Amino acid sequence: LQRLEDLYEICQRDRGYNYDAFESSAYNYFKELNRRGKYRVVKRLYETYHLEQSHTPFTEKVDEQYRYALENITALNNAAMSAAMDDASYKNKSSSQKTYMIVDFIFNILSVGVILYVGLIFLGSLDFKSPDEMAKFEIKMADDIDTRLDDVKGIEEI
Repeated sequence: LQRLEDLYEICQRDRGYNYDAFESSAYNYFKELNRRGKYRVVKRLYETYHLEQSHTPFTEKVDEQYRYALENITALNNAAMSAAMDDASYKNKSSSQKTYMIVDFIFNILSVGVILYVGLIFLGSLDFKSPDEMAKFEIKMADDIDTRLDDVKGIEEI
């Protein structure tokens, strides 16, 4: 920026002797600023140095960069306005959307609860024994047995 300002002062002092070099530098600088997204700086510099009044081989290129910066400034302003409008409409829609999300969440909780309840009823009706329970057995002494061994039929008798 300082180099551009120095060139402008030299050109003004020399009464346009080296104005092509100034416009060439301005074109390169504006191109770089546009590439970096500094559109407002391009607009300010163009209007500060009255580049619209000059007529050199680079005038058309500088004007092109200036128009490009103006188009982007307009596009950014329009995008900001539409974003603000979208934000306002989003706030209006968000309350109904929150209600929908709450109802959907409650419905999901209830459906999971019903599925778990039905599953527990089904699994509860089956007689599952843990391996520990299946490994347990009782050893009874002869005194604890009520029936007499003579009354029990063996395999040979059947």
